[in-house]
Amino acid sequence: MKSFHLSFYVLIALGALLLTACGAVATPPPVQPTIIIITPTPLSPPAGALPTPAAPTPAVTVASQYAPFCPSAASSSCTAPTIEERDRYCVKKVPYTLVAIPLNATYEVLSSGFSCEKQAVVNNEQILACTGKQLYTFDLKLCNSACAAPTAAAGGGQCPSGYVYNATQKCCAQANPDAGCVTVQVAIGGCTSP
Repeated sequence: MKSFHLSFYVLIALGALLLTACGAVATPPPVQPTIIIITPTPLSPPAGALPTPAAPTPAVTVASQYAPFCPSAASSSCTAPTIEERDRYCVKKVPYTLVAIPLNATYEVLSSGFSCEKQAVVNNEQILACTGKQLYTFDLKLCNSACAAPTAAAGGGQCPSGYVYNATQKCCAQANPDAGCVTVQVAIGGCTSP
């Protein structure tokens, strides 16, 4: 009977140990992360490695050497000219097409074998007589002369690279040689024999 009691006590001790161990497995409290901020300290160059400037140049003087930039609204008002065909006719079996362009427009024939010549100015329009191969079309480049950007050399260093000086508005405009230009096709008619 003693061995029964001893086994019983050992069993109770083991049970107590088991209960104690199960109670110790409780969820640990959450660990808050520790944030460490390291501020780097600038390294100073070794003595004599870099010469020190006599007087630092403020950044403002660099920006002030250029003219102010033109407002973007000024460039958006620059529109390409329009063209209107007025007539087609023949003179001694040579075909012509008359077109009207605005008075302030410039033109350039881009196709070989064709030409245009200013014939008249009527109601603030230039009348061009264009000729070339019968029943063909050619490319004509029209530009609004008010939109033409001055050349970079005309700026005299008043504007940074990629910009040109606009003397009218006294500001730097983005360089765009095709601002206010459009290429149109003009058709030449055919002449029939009499």
